[in-house]
Amino acid sequence: YLETRQGSGTYVLSTADSSRPLTMARRAGLRDQFEARLALDAEAARLAALRQTPAVIAGLRALLAERGNHEDGDKAGFVSRDFAFHQAVIAASQNSVLIGMYEFFSTLISETIEATLGEELPEPDMAAHAAIVDAIESGDPEAADAAVRRFMAPMLSALDRLLLS
Repeated sequence: YLETRQGSGTYVLSTADSSRPLTMARRAGLRDQFEARLALDAEAARLAALRQTPAVIAGLRALLAERGNHEDGDKAGFVSRDFAFHQAVIAASQNSVLIGMYEFFSTLISETIEATLGEELPEPDMAAHAAIVDAIESGDPEAADAAVRRFMAPMLSALDRLLLS
């Protein structure tokens, strides 16, 4: 990428296309997108369990309560609230690279959330979300990892069935 400054010249800002990873991820299949999200969410939950505090847990529970359900007809609002909850789990990891990756792929992650609001993929219920918070609160990274994997399993299974049919 170049920047032209009148009277000064042309300067190289970057030799890499920073949008390329996002473009490639958006071209991937939905199953690949969910698998990548699982990798980010599971590791973040593991780290969050190790680093959790009462304030973090209270914040996650508040976001979960605000999330509500998608039957209220406000699809965009629901996706935004659900994303905010998952982003807070990532933030609870206190890992700046995971946080940055989640932010970079935020549009893609929001699209995976929206994909669960149709007829083909199940939307994880409040209990599945609360299980993630409970596992983080336990301080057990294995339990947090398992909770995220249980959370994602129905969506991945549904995608497998769709791909086979």
